[in-house]
Amino acid sequence: MKIYIPFKSAIFTLYFTILSLLFSGQLLAQSCIGEQGKIGWMLYENLLGGDIQLMYHSPKFPQSPDYIEDLNNLATLTGNYNDYYGSMIRGFIKAPETGNYIFNITGDDYCAFYFSTDTIKENSIQRGTVPGWSGVTEHDKYPEQTSDTIALVANAYYYFELHEREGGGGDHVQLYWKTPSTINSPDWVLVSGNFVYEDLCSPICPKAGTACNDNNPQTTKDQWDGNCGCSGTPTTLPFTCIGERGSLLALYYDNINGSYVSSMYNASNYPLSPDRAEILTTLSGPLTDNFERFGTRIRGYLRAPATGKYIFNVTGDNEVRLMLSANETTTTADDIAHNDGYSDDFGHYDTPQQTSDSIDLVAGQFYSIEVVHKEQTGGDDFYVFWKTPLARDTNWHIIDGTYLYRYKCELACVPAGTPCDDGDADTFNDVYDGSCNCAGTPCADPQCSNALNYTPYEPCDEKTDRYSTNPNSSWLSCQPSQSPNPERGLSHWVQYDFGAIYALDNADIWNYNAAGNSAQGFNEVAIDYSLDGIHWSELGTFNWAQASGTSAYEGFNMADFAGISAQYVLITALSNFDGSGCVGLSEVAFGANTCPNAGTACDDGNANTINDTYNAYCYCIGTPVPDNECDSVTMIRNERPVASGFYNAELTITSSGFIKVGSNVTYVAGESITLEPGFEVEFGAEFLAYIAPCDPVSPVMLKKQEKEQRKAEKKAEKEAAKERQRIERQMAEKYPADELWMRISPNPASAAATLTYNLPLSAKVKMGVFDPRGRLVAWILTGQMQEEGLYEKTIAAHSLASGTYTVSLFTGQGKVSERLIVVDGR
Repeated sequence: MKIYIPFKSAIFTLYFTILSLLFSGQLLAQSCIGEQGKIGWMLYENLLGGDIQLMYHSPKFPQSPDYIEDLNNLATLTGNYNDYYGSMIRGFIKAPETGNYIFNITGDDYCAFYFSTDTIKENSIQRGTVPGWSGVTEHDKYPEQTSDTIALVANAYYYFELHEREGGGGDHVQLYWKTPSTINSPDWVLVSGNFVYEDLCSPICPKAGTACNDNNPQTTKDQWDGNCGCSGTPTTLPFTCIGERGSLLALYYDNINGSYVSSMYNASNYPLSPDRAEILTTLSGPLTDNFERFGTRIRGYLRAPATGKYIFNVTGDNEVRLMLSANETTTTADDIAHNDGYSDDFGHYDTPQQTSDSIDLVAGQFYSIEVVHKEQTGGDDFYVFWKTPLARDTNWHIIDGTYLYRYKCELACVPAGTPCDDGDADTFNDVYDGSCNCAGTPCADPQCSNALNYTPYEPCDEKTDRYSTNPNSSWLSCQPSQSPNPERGLSHWVQYDFGAIYALDNADIWNYNAAGNSAQGFNEVAIDYSLDGIHWSELGTFNWAQASGTSAYEGFNMADFAGISAQYVLITALSNFDGSGCVGLSEVAFGANTCPNAGTACDDGNANTINDTYNAYCYCIGTPVPDNECDSVTMIRNERPVASGFYNAELTITSSGFIKVGSNVTYVAGESITLEPGFEVEFGAEFLAYIAPCDPVSPVMLKKQEKEQRKAEKKAEKEAAKERQRIERQMAEKYPADELWMRISPNPASAAATLTYNLPLSAKVKMGVFDPRGRLVAWILTGQMQEEGLYEKTIAAHSLASGTYTVSLFTGQGKVSERLIVVDGR
């Protein structure tokens, strides 16, 4: 349920820059680290089914999401935000302390957590997954949810990504951690925005198809292409058959037996009498998949977005063939890729023929393209993928309509009712009629020319959470008053009384959105909550984003409320954005759950308690088992707050700690427990203290445990040694240890590339990057002495302009060189 209550950049020498980039991964990405707490939840919509690969192969992933929502921590909206979408959160996590960390991911449906041991994105590996779905706080449903222990360094930054794929129903993703100081705690803590930093080096591009201006008077209908490129259609086209941009016409031929396109070629109705037709906005289909024994033909034009090398790949059921030609011709274009028979939708490497050779294309040039496909029974799908000079990742991506142009010289008789373009600007709703002619309905304003000068209004958006700019729709305080929480004193505040205690989930918040005065909105904000309106607990201090002051403002979501119970919430403005004496707020909508009756059975997550039940304050609390395992001789607990748990010592425990509302803390000591000045238990918390002797472990059991541990350690060492030997054998077979060689991967590269090289003898080594004319671009190594062996160097490919380079390694034994192709460089 919801409760509603109305940069000076410095110029460095080339020498210094190259050295810093090449030798320090941390310095390399330091400039990529942006604002603290700025977390963007990037959403990719309209992805049928629930396969995560659909998101990875989407033309808009990762650079052009449909929407970006602002988050305060690594937790998305809960409930049912939408269906059939994918999402990603990326940035940097700054470690607060040195030591071992563990991460845990929850989510619905499939979710994955990637984490690097430095700031380099390409070093990220998968650390945790939710292979099916889990609840928001269901941390142990799958063992894959929890990462291995990762050693981090205080104040260092680490790149991360969270991926989510939603089919239907509920959806959410959260990332939790245990830090070195809490790694032994049973409780997982949500990673808050205080430790998360924006990624400045991964561009976000406008959505494909959005209007723009390419500043070229020889083009029209300019639009963004989804890869941060703006281009229009030339007013003078090279071929007369080039039609409208953005889609292709797919023609389908039914009731043809056979699994190969040769059977379609022999059919009497191919190619002039198709049975059906569809408009495809990506080079994939069909849109309707309940037919059997049919063939497909698609023709059109591909316009290259950049000059460079392109690679194409096809998948499908049963046979798919892709043809491409640089000339408009009546003969068949060159067959560049095909799959003979069947492949999975994303089975790119079932046969080598599925992938084309590297093909040089020229930016802005049109290429004739044709796809033929034959299905017999079972699956119907066909996909055409590519990798371009603009690639921002290593995935294959479906070719998007923004690069495709319709073939308008179609001689086939297209079924009546199929959309088309009759070439007449004074008609609309153009479709093929029963005589195979493309015709439209004559215009009447405002569909076409707008000769009557109507004032067009923005169309209604399917999202319904936009907020008014009318100041009367918001709350504004220009006079401080005494806060219900005495510690806040005279202040600008809003208190919410829900009438009963609820378990709060999250809140949707709309800051002050009055047109021209949005700077009076809440900036730095303190939030307190209470069970009784008298005893207050602090949720935290937050920095809210300023509203846009426009009718497009959609607010933001705070997930920080998750896990607290309250009847009262107090929001206090500590500052606004313009320093004036007034602060305002538009609306807050709390997500809340009704509390179970006191005494209802539950699980407090603490293995050292029994008889867990909800108390009168909506918290799940269990009765501690008063055994003393004597984890230490003496113990000091001065945390603020002390995490829920069971703490024991052989002799004494002393504490000046703070027990926060909803916590359950138990101290057990053999001799004494001393609560020092400053010790505090908040209203609604549970604290117990026991004096109990140690629960000794028998010498036989202790010896058995030590023996099992030594056995496990030896087994792990043996397995690790076998794995090292296996890898060394593979490397020795592929790359001889007695030869001088070098390899580059990935290649082409857009961000970082690894240079792997072997020295058969110890030597002084020089390594440099050279342009196509043989001129030095930069030295990587300048004569360092290295022992014989295998080495790796990471080169920052994105610091180089896009193009082809030669990387050369010089030693006393000789010279080796490898070509490096950089795409989307600086």
